[in-house]
Amino acid sequence: MKNFFSISPGISLPLSPPDAVYSYRAASNTVTTTTPSAANHLLATCSTFTSVLVSENYKCTWQGDIHSPTGPLADLSYLKMRCLQGERSRYSKSEVKLLPEQYNSTEPSDLVRLISSMLMELVQINDRTSLPQGQQTRFHSRSPPQISVHDYLQRLTTHAKLPPAILLTIVYYLDRLCALYPAFTVSNLSIHRFLIVSATVASKGLSDQFWTNKTYARIGGISTTELAMLELEFLFKVNWQIVPDPQVLVDYYQHLVDRYEGFKIVDQSF
Repeated sequence: MKNFFSISPGISLPLSPPDAVYSYRAASNTVTTTTPSAANHLLATCSTFTSVLVSENYKCTWQGDIHSPTGPLADLSYLKMRCLQGERSRYSKSEVKLLPEQYNSTEPSDLVRLISSMLMELVQINDRTSLPQGQQTRFHSRSPPQISVHDYLQRLTTHAKLPPAILLTIVYYLDRLCALYPAFTVSNLSIHRFLIVSATVASKGLSDQFWTNKTYARIGGISTTELAMLELEFLFKVNWQIVPDPQVLVDYYQHLVDRYEGFKIVDQSF
């Protein structure tokens, strides 16, 4: 049995063989009413991330505070990221990695690179702006964890065996949480807890098999009690609507690849 880092002060948790899988239970020990087999029609409308990136009716320059109350934090942050697509030309054809058209066929490690790159841009933007007093949430830690966003997400993906659909759902959750919970901001203090609770909830909501909270907590470096509190807080903040429309995940995949200059989806139209 080996020890690993902890993102909570004073906790050093062992990584032991995974516990047995069990049916979906939220932190309150109640069974959710959502099912992964059918799209949730309440979420049929594209979320902020998708609608912002799909729209062509915007410019690459923007002004104002990223914590502006006029819209979710995700709006301005993702808008800025869209402008980075023009840098793809710096890569030669031999340096650009081709990804499959279907996201389910993508290597999880490639999605980890795409998602962590986007998250780090958000973190860098938001860390330059101090939070208003009293804006700390349950997702915020007292100090930044020592592990990078990429390494942490890769750790979750490897040990919790997160498939591509779960990884893309994590991005969807980020967009949804920013829209419904204005006090939440993506920063070095909040991103790690967001990732572990999102991975836990998405696995339970979309997968037929998943680990116990004890296992997710060990992998994520927090206590089981803390994960349970984060899970319940998260579910209430997103109104217990945790299953995205399948097309939304397709859109997320497309736009994550579009904004990253080192990847391109292979054209299988001919």
